[in-house]
Amino acid sequence: MDKETLSVYCHVVEAMTIHLYTKAASWDNSDCRRRYYPDFDKDVLISSNEYLSAFENVTYDLFEFGILKPIDRMCAYFLCGPEEFHSRVEQNWEKGSSYDEQLKYFVGLFGEFGTESWGLDFTPGKSFVPVDELLRAFDSLSGAGYVQSLNGSYTWTEKMRPYMFWHGHWPESAETDYEQWVLAVEAERLKSPF
Repeated sequence: MDKETLSVYCHVVEAMTIHLYTKAASWDNSDCRRRYYPDFDKDVLISSNEYLSAFENVTYDLFEFGILKPIDRMCAYFLCGPEEFHSRVEQNWEKGSSYDEQLKYFVGLFGEFGTESWGLDFTPGKSFVPVDELLRAFDSLSGAGYVQSLNGSYTWTEKMRPYMFWHGHWPESAETDYEQWVLAVEAERLKSPF
């Protein structure tokens, strides 16, 4: 993997890991910890993947990168803090999912759990300002042409279309009118019995 690609890979994974870490830190796990993990030091951050399917693939890679260690089927604990996330991914990236998969996970994870709290917008052509914790990832994505940066804000580029399409954020083709596409998708959803 060349240097620019590795940089994007590491920064994207780092951003997703910060997302998971922040979610775990805000989780009130004192009762869960007492009941299920009484032997863990109270300062060890435990992450639960219950109801967090968008995090599952990311979590498996974090085991391989030496960032998380599984406790059981539902929970894991962090082996390090945010200051070490990037270096651990960089040292172990070959054990993780592919570059394309990581970009899919990134769009899926932040598209489902991140628009408001992380300052992102997945609308084509609409600019957004991510929170400080994600700036390294977006600077790296900008350098690789996935976003355009202008005065501290970012806009997704066409290079991101396959990943956006994969998760249903954008139509497959740039020729498709976005507003018409949104209306058609919504109409199909309303027809569904689920």
